Order: sequence, then C-alpha cells, then structure tokens
Amino acid sequence: MMESCFGGDTYDLWYAQSEKVRQACYVQPANPDIVNTAVDNVITSYKPDGSQSKTPLYPRQLVDTVVKYAKYQLSNFTCQMHGLGYLKDDLSLDYQYIADELMNFTIPDDLKADLQKLGAYCRDITSCYNPNIFGKMTETEINIKRAVFYVRCDKEVRSMACMKKDIKAHLAEFDTSSMPEKDPNVLAAKLLYAFINVEGNDDLKLY
Repeated sequence: MMESCFGGDTYDLWYAQSEKVRQACYVQPANPDIVNTAVDNVITSYKPDGSQSKTPLYPRQLVDTVVKYAKYQLSNFTCQMHGLGYLKDDLSLDYQYIADELMNFTIPDDLKADLQKLGAYCRDITSCYNPNIFGKMTETEINIKRAVFYVRCDKEVRSMACMKKDIKAHLAEFDTSSMPEKDPNVLAAKLLYAFINVEGNDDLKLY
C-alpha cells in the first residue's frame, strides 16, 4: 500500500535507507521458533481442572528466553529508529526531524497535508502517554515505550491517509448523491470513516 500511495521513487528511497540501517543494526535474537515451541509446550501441559504440578507452569528457561528475545527486539528497534534520525541520543523522539523528513517527501500536497495533521495527532497523544501505570520506569524506558507507541500510531494513520487518497481518486465509483457534502476531501474522509467503522465494528462494542 505504501509504495502505491507514496509513489515508487519516494518509497524506494525511504525503504533502501531503512533497510541499510536495519542491516547495520540487526542482531539475531533467540530463535522465535524456540520461543513458540516453549509456549506451545506450556499451553499443552496446562491442566484445565486448575491443579498445579510441582514444577512452575512457566519454567525459568522459557521466561529467560522470552525476556532475552524481547530485549533483542527492542534493541534492534531503537537502533534502527536512532539510525534513521527518529530518536535523539537519549532515545526520545525527535519530532522535528520526523516532520522535516515528511516535508521533503515528493508526494501530493493533499496527502502531505493529511500526514502532517495525523503526525501531529500521534505526537500529541504520545507526549501524553504515561507508561508508568504499571510501576516506576526510568526516563530511558519511558522514551522507548513512547517510541513504540508513536510508531504504532504512525503506521495506523499513514494507512488511513493512503486509504483516503485512494477513495478520493476513485470517488466517481461511489454514489454520494444522498450526502450533502460536495468537497472531495470531506467526502473521501467521511467514506473512509464509514468503511473503517463497518470493518472494525468490534471497536464500537463495550465488551
């Protein structure tokens, strides 16, 4: 989706740079197959009647492997984000650099404007995000948690911006005669939200 949305040249340039940094940063974590196998073994050994065996349900080997794997994954993530300029030396997000990079993308102005607004939205909610709800964290740990939170948000809003761009390009395929709006941007946004709510209707359920 990103390639067709941003255009081949812009996407390819960004992807090549990202891949170069990824390869420079990458450290092979514990084999995920080992983690999955260990988890499967725990699940199959679980006793539905609630009785407990003399050994821990989650043995030390499994716990240590999962923790080690998670640390490798986070290390690779922060290294790549720092290498791309998205994180400062203290691992806090460099919002100005992220915004400047977007301004330099060769993409349609309306798409760039949407991405700027959505990027500001992710910045604002990430700045308010408090990871300390489960216990006191160091400043570095908070910065890493916020970086993960921001990337999750950014992926979602980029996808939304690209879907809106696609809907707008094919607006003639939608009979919007019953809708009072005539502005293509407004129509595309309303159709986008309508389809998102239909596909993700679980989001509108309380439980």
